[in-house]
Amino acid sequence: MTYGETSVVKSDLGITGSAFDTQLADWNDKASQQWDDKLVIVARKRNRITTLPELPLQTAEQTEIDKDGTNHLIRARYYRSQKNYEAATEEEKAAQRMAEDRIKALKEDSRIHGRVIR
Repeated sequence: MTYGETSVVKSDLGITGSAFDTQLADWNDKASQQWDDKLVIVARKRNRITTLPELPLQTAEQTEIDKDGTNHLIRARYYRSQKNYEAATEEEKAAQRMAEDRIKALKEDSRIHGRVIR
């Protein structure tokens, strides 16, 4: 299950044509797995692991934060491939902040996907 939106990422990066389509699809797969890993790491740090939905997230469970966070990770991979390490680091930091926000939202909601948070 992939969370990123490669068409949005292509537009954000100003990529035209189909030269990067295969690479972006691969990065989307890897970034989606990386996003799941980030969620688990943050949830464990915050003692919220029991509130996490089953991973990988199904379409109905995905939020805009999941999509946007994954898109940041895809852009980070693109920037690394272009040797723009500063931009890649900024994208990774943005993804980390979004993972923190996602877990914080789990903590603040009284019910997530039918589970009661205590």
